[in-house]
Order: sequence, then structure tokens, then C-alpha cells
Amino acid sequence: MGSVLSGDDVDNVDDGDESPADLGFTSDGITKGSRGADMMSTDAVANGGGVSAGGRVADYQRAGATGSSTGKKS
Repeated sequence: MGSVLSGDDVDNVDDGDESPADLGFTSDGITKGSRGADMMSTDAVANGGGVSAGGRVADYQRAGATGSSTGKKS
């Protein structure tokens, strides 16, 4: 399993260096053991069991699912 991230780490993903796919967010879902999986777990714990709508993890999930190269909202 990947390392566990703190809530600050979820917010501090360097937007310029890693694409959603690099983090493990793909059209097939989030890759087990990836940094994206750690991000999702951290976000879910911080939000009572679910990923926050409109948050960084949700943006990366959406981008990964559609094959976009960025998790940023347009």
C-alpha cells in the first residue's frame, strides 16, 4: 500500500508535475496503492466517509475518468 497522506498533502499536490493518470486516477477507476488512492482515503476520512464534491480528489477523479491531462476545473 502507498504512504498515507495528511489533509495538507491532498491540497498540496503539485499541479504542474503530475497528471491524474500519474497519480493513479484512470478511466478504470483509482489504481490500488497509488497516490490517488491515498488522496481519496484521506479525503473520505476527513469528510465522514465520502469524497467532497467539487474538491481536489473529485476533480482528479473526473479528469481521470475522461482522460483529461489535468485535474483543474476549467
